[in-house]
Amino acid sequence: MRVLIITNHPIDRKEGGCIASRAYINAFSNIFKDCMLIYPANGNGNGNGNCNEISHLVNPWLKTVPCKDQRPKWIKGLGVYIGKLHRFKRTTKKWLKLYKPDIVVFDSAIVSLGLIDLVKRLKIKIVTIHHNVEIDFFSDNLLPIQIRLPYLYYLKKAERNALLKSNLDLTLTENDTCRLKTLYAPDKNLNIRCLGVFEPEKHALSDLPYRSDFRDSKKINIVITGSLAYSQNNLSIVEFLNDYFPVIRDLQENVIITIGGSKPSEQIKSMCNGHPQLRLISDPENLLKIVSEGDVYVCPINRGSGLKLRIMDSLKLGIPTIVHEVSARGYESFIKAGIIFPYNSVPTFMTALQKVLDCQFDSEKIKKLYNETFSFESGVSRMETILTGNL
Repeated sequence: MRVLIITNHPIDRKEGGCIASRAYINAFSNIFKDCMLIYPANGNGNGNGNCNEISHLVNPWLKTVPCKDQRPKWIKGLGVYIGKLHRFKRTTKKWLKLYKPDIVVFDSAIVSLGLIDLVKRLKIKIVTIHHNVEIDFFSDNLLPIQIRLPYLYYLKKAERNALLKSNLDLTLTENDTCRLKTLYAPDKNLNIRCLGVFEPEKHALSDLPYRSDFRDSKKINIVITGSLAYSQNNLSIVEFLNDYFPVIRDLQENVIITIGGSKPSEQIKSMCNGHPQLRLISDPENLLKIVSEGDVYVCPINRGSGLKLRIMDSLKLGIPTIVHEVSARGYESFIKAGIIFPYNSVPTFMTALQKVLDCQFDSEKIKKLYNETFSFESGVSRMETILTGNL
């Protein structure tokens, strides 16, 4: 079988969505050896940028088609008003004719816009991967006011059509499955399955940073990481520093909060600047090393949907983790095992923190459960089972 995958995620980046896309792409090309990927290339198409090299990130037998966005910015802006939200239509139509795939995989509903009806007419099976509920994600991460309404209108149309016209829809969490059904098809019997997330390649836990090499036993280091440019992440972290940090500091004088991630906002920078108990590491080369230095990992993100992939970093290192209940979705087995502690208020956070500080955790047990749940092999096995039973 031939499989054509279209993704709008730059899979050479370190953001959670890009890492998840890479995992799904590698899993599909493990199951189906004849696979082609259309992906967004860097550069503006006018000779001022180079295609991003991804051969080291994907299976060597995967055929790759970089797709540059040749449109000037003003054309892109106008395109939003007529439903042109991505660059892939012309390239995809070309390869549908030349490659003649049996399955088309849309890696997010947005890339199916303007294409799903064509693929349907060609009687090709369609799989759509919903990384989150996109209409919720873009509502939380505020778009520029001049494009907000038309963008959300066409995005909602894309998400609805993907859900109703795909042969199979895959989600990251059961919560997203329920939300999508409720939003778009409460009375329809949809073929929608929760796939979850997993590592993008086979990974030896022995290669990870060793925690005790870095930790300072005299201080409690609480680590927060993520893509700090996103509005939902920025707002959640600012709220955490405003509402939670003063209480933590009063009860735990020896606490340090380390925040690491790309493109922190000026607000986060100013809150951390010069504060002896707040450490900001902007655009770090190695997020895992930062996480490995922590005693406790915290994910304070209290908005959005999907699965918060950065939490996986703490689990693979065997670090106890406290997360806002919104970010706990998809990690139910770790909550049940007493490894992740959800909270929804300052009192419930402080209770969770005290539990973590009072308990002795078996890091190897955490790593073992992580490997069983999120290893590349476990993800490929889940995907193969779902595809076999539903396509």
